[in-house]
Amino acid sequence: MTTTIILFKEPPVKGCPKLMYNGPCGGGSGNVCEVTQGECPWVKLYEANPGHELFNKIVLDHGFNVRDYIPKPRKPQSKLLSMINQGRKVLTYEYVAKYNADSKVILEHMQKLAEIYDALNFIDTPLGLPHTDPIALAILAKNLGIETVVQVSCKDKSRNFLVSYILALMLHDIKNMLAITGDWIHLGGDTRAKPVFDLDAVRLVYLVRLLSDLGVDYHGRKIHGGKTLHVGVAVNPHFKPLDLEVKRTIKKYLAGAEFLETQPVFDVRVLNEFVKKLIQANIDIPIIPSIIYIDNPEIIPLLENFARVKVPHGYIEAVKRGRDTTIDHLAKLAEDILSLEHISGIHVLTMGNINVALELGNRIRKLIS
Repeated sequence: MTTTIILFKEPPVKGCPKLMYNGPCGGGSGNVCEVTQGECPWVKLYEANPGHELFNKIVLDHGFNVRDYIPKPRKPQSKLLSMINQGRKVLTYEYVAKYNADSKVILEHMQKLAEIYDALNFIDTPLGLPHTDPIALAILAKNLGIETVVQVSCKDKSRNFLVSYILALMLHDIKNMLAITGDWIHLGGDTRAKPVFDLDAVRLVYLVRLLSDLGVDYHGRKIHGGKTLHVGVAVNPHFKPLDLEVKRTIKKYLAGAEFLETQPVFDVRVLNEFVKKLIQANIDIPIIPSIIYIDNPEIIPLLENFARVKVPHGYIEAVKRGRDTTIDHLAKLAEDILSLEHISGIHVLTMGNINVALELGNRIRKLIS
């Protein structure tokens, strides 16, 4: 597969609130922008011209003085990717600290979770709401010998801030990060905060590979003492049109992404269709699907309206019947997901419910073992 990089001085598609250069963000679907609730200009362009070069090439802005590097596959340097490379299924958990600065409680949670999960994933300001910094949490976990994945959102960070952030990960020898564009900051209700989208996920992946592989930033400035930092990305198998999401995923892979973590999966058939399309495109990359525990049926319409994901009737009924039925449903969903080819594990979200994380994690661990 030939990689071509093209340059634009300004965002190539007008009308995108997040100023995306490489296709739509993951926040919308079905031609609806998560910010304006109007038409997504990227989806509109794709429907009119699916063969446009913007959907098949890495788009950088003129701030990237280093623009001729083509990232290549690397030997795994992290425990997580080494396990996957050995053919082992991994089990990871998305830890939510929210506004918690109580280190004693956080450390107790981490120790319990680490008995079940292969890695803890620390989130970066979901819905634009402040949470405990994921690097600080990752350092606490690393000191306990726990494998970590740090989410790094483009939202709220200039490219200079992102370089500093990546250097901090390297300084602490944290080996895995997840590059995401991030949610619009006003979605959490804080309308006075100013949104910042200097880069998108594709350009962030490329920046990480420049720093990690070549030891230079986007401007060409050399760094010292850099370390291997494996970079993954988030993908949405429920996105419509699906072929556009596949093209977006391919661009992330070409920019240097080394593993995929999906948005929550509710229908294994939808996931299987997405995976098949990647395989048909000769994209060989670890895929870690996510499942999510919801304890309140009233959240489901909000999820469907916000993420535009049709939640199956079976899952809705399980949530209505309560905790145990929902855990049973998710354990069966995990089993079905793990039966698919080209799946590297399961990522679990419980919206901060540690007790459910432990019980559901134990159920899935038995399946993996």
